[in-house]
Amino acid sequence: MERKKHYIAGIEKIIPKQYPASYVANKFYPEEKYGKKLNDLSQRLAHKFGVTNRSCVLDLEKYPLLTLENEKNHPLNWGISVIDKLTNIIDKEEIGFFSLSYNLSFHEDTLPNLATQIANSSGLLNLDKVEEISNYGCAASLYSVQNAIEYSKEYDRPAIVFTYDQCSKKCLQIDENDNDFKKLLITNLLFTDGGVGVIIIPERFKKKFHYH
Repeated sequence: MERKKHYIAGIEKIIPKQYPASYVANKFYPEEKYGKKLNDLSQRLAHKFGVTNRSCVLDLEKYPLLTLENEKNHPLNWGISVIDKLTNIIDKEEIGFFSLSYNLSFHEDTLPNLATQIANSSGLLNLDKVEEISNYGCAASLYSVQNAIEYSKEYDRPAIVFTYDQCSKKCLQIDENDNDFKKLLITNLLFTDGGVGVIIIPERFKKKFHYH
C-alpha cells in the first residue's frame, strides 16, 4: 500500500524588535552598577558569540524591570498572529491538532493553559487535540512537530505547531556574588526571543497550497 505523504505547507516567524548586541550587553551589565571591567567583558562576550543583533521583547528603557515593550509581544498575541497567517489558505475548521511548546514565557494566566487560550482566541474550534509542552529544553519543538505529524497521519487532518521562547524573562540584574551570576552572564548574552509556527497537511490538501 502506498504511503501517504505529509507536507509542511507554511512557516511563519515571530521576530521581535532587534537591537545591536553591544547595546543589549550595556543595558544588562551597565558600568555604573558592575564597573568597567565587567561591562567590557560583557561587550567582548557579545561579540565573541557572533550575535550581531539581539531580538528582545523587553522595554529596555525600563530595565531592570522585566516588562514587555509592546503587548503585541505577549505569547497569546504571538500565537493568534501565527495561526491567522498559517490559515489564510485553509479554513480553520479543517485544523484538527494544535501543539504549543516553549521554555520561558511572559505568560502568567495559566488556567486554562496557554495552548487552549490561543486555540480559542484564534478560532480553532474544531480540534481533536490541543497540547502544551513546556520546559523540555530545545527538544520541546521537536516533540511538537513529531506529534503533529503522527496526528496528521492517523486522522488525515492538518495540524499546527507553534514554538517560541522569551529568554529575556530570565535576564535578571543580580549581584556578582550570586551563585548563578556567571551562568546567567552567558545565557543572557547568548539566548534571545522569538518564535515560529508551521502547518502540516496531509496529501489531500496539497492542491490548496499549489504543491506540484
